[in-house]
Amino acid sequence: MGRDPEILVVSADGRRRSRLTRNRVADLDPAWSPDGRRIAFVSIGGGGRGRDLYVMRADGSRRRRLGAPATCETDPAWSPDGRKILFASVCDPFSPRLYTIAPNGRGLHRLPITGFAPAWSPQGGRLAYLRTSNLLTANADGSEEFVLTSNVSALGRPAWSPDGQQIAFVRTQQSDCSVYDESHIYLINRDGTGESRLFYPTCWSDSSPDWRRF
Repeated sequence: MGRDPEILVVSADGRRRSRLTRNRVADLDPAWSPDGRRIAFVSIGGGGRGRDLYVMRADGSRRRRLGAPATCETDPAWSPDGRKILFASVCDPFSPRLYTIAPNGRGLHRLPITGFAPAWSPQGGRLAYLRTSNLLTANADGSEEFVLTSNVSALGRPAWSPDGQQIAFVRTQQSDCSVYDESHIYLINRDGTGESRLFYPTCWSDSSPDWRRF
């Protein structure tokens, strides 16, 4: 596939693989729409540009760049109803901005909060996101911001439980087995209570928590 990352889909049994992008830029951060018909992603370096937000059909067709504010987009996340895409603009890495935009490129809206790695709650009413090393939540319009916990790692975005009552996140700590820090997955209730480490392997690092309803 060359030096540049591309986006692929693989069947659940791993037997069928389809390549959706094929170019000389890096395509990253794929995010499925709730109905499974579209994929939002970030393309880096096309035409001398920076990080641009795109949407394409699930088969890789109808690829289009959204009218995002600048070429610094990252971390796309679909709203549960599929009507909006939440993303971060990291032109200023010390004050990343959060925006929403419709999948057709209309209705760009800047939220009155800063952060990165955003995630919608399953009901769509709250957002979870990171700022420096803090885990925060806010209403979908950016109001009622609340700091849940600190000393959080950016190894994957926070992940809401299917019922919206808990959030999984990653925290780093000094390792007794290596010169590098270890990272571990924690859970916390949406009101900031009940923080707990998920499991306790030794000399191990975890990242990118996610939930699935079976």
